[in-house]
Amino acid sequence: YQRRVHGVCLPMQVSEYKVAQLYAVAKASQQETSGEEGVEIVKNEPYKNDNGEEGQYTYKIYHLGNRMPKWLVTLLPKDLTEVHEEAWNAFPTCKTVIFSPYLGKKFELKIESKHAAFNKEEGFQPNLHNLTPEELKKRKVEKIDIAFDKVDGQVVEDPKTFKSAKTGRGPLNEKGWEQTVDPCMVCYKLVTAKADITMVGGKIEAWIQGFERNLFTTFHRKLFCWMDEWYGLTIEDIRRMEEETKQRLREKIDAAKKTKEESKGDKKHKDKDDKKKDKDKDKEAKSPSKEPVDAAPAAEPTAAEPTEEES
Repeated sequence: YQRRVHGVCLPMQVSEYKVAQLYAVAKASQQETSGEEGVEIVKNEPYKNDNGEEGQYTYKIYHLGNRMPKWLVTLLPKDLTEVHEEAWNAFPTCKTVIFSPYLGKKFELKIESKHAAFNKEEGFQPNLHNLTPEELKKRKVEKIDIAFDKVDGQVVEDPKTFKSAKTGRGPLNEKGWEQTVDPCMVCYKLVTAKADITMVGGKIEAWIQGFERNLFTTFHRKLFCWMDEWYGLTIEDIRRMEEETKQRLREKIDAAKKTKEESKGDKKHKDKDDKKKDKDKDKEAKSPSKEPVDAAPAAEPTAAEPTEEES
């Protein structure tokens, strides 16, 4: 497996991030779902475990479609274009597990998130996840700058130019902005990727880590630039939005599936009609001509020359 901690600085309080993250997840899910690709929310409900931990549990299915790189699609079975996610959000601690029912224990992506205020003197906390010395040897640390790090794909939101009308925060147009803004927090995401697949496992794990880094960068750029949309919302507002999002996503996916089935039915009928036309043409070509022919003087048939009826 490969393990990395991604540290994301954000100009907000930890308490504000709870609402900001939930809002951004709901909005991004709607943006990214089109056709049969995107997010299907199966469950979104409160939970309480045996240790007394309480939070929100979600179960989602990600229909990846054409979003996976071509080299990966060619290596994996078609069933792997769909992955499932379970998440336990007991903020400020969150745990997300992404898996494939097809691969079972051979594949797992685990994201453990912790959130804390940024200490300008001490900087990033070295081991907020309390890893053992042995685990620390295999862990890499990567810091994400939402303003200056490059991202793959087009992202309209730009923290270097955004200024919040409601809070006055931003723009983040100077490197090292985390040392000057107030408030400031860090989202620590411990990503463990395991792909126990012969020949390509290591390559898949490395791709996943790069994909997650890009995802964290893109997502938090949007989260910051959407500040005036989520600032002041309550958890009750968010829960209503999540339920609406769940219904809209379900409708989008169902509509896409219906269109696909209808398209398949139309193609099936068209293929059937085309085959019938081809058969009729073949039959026409093989049948003798019914055109009248000019009478010719009858000739005495011989054994060497068969009559028209015999030929």
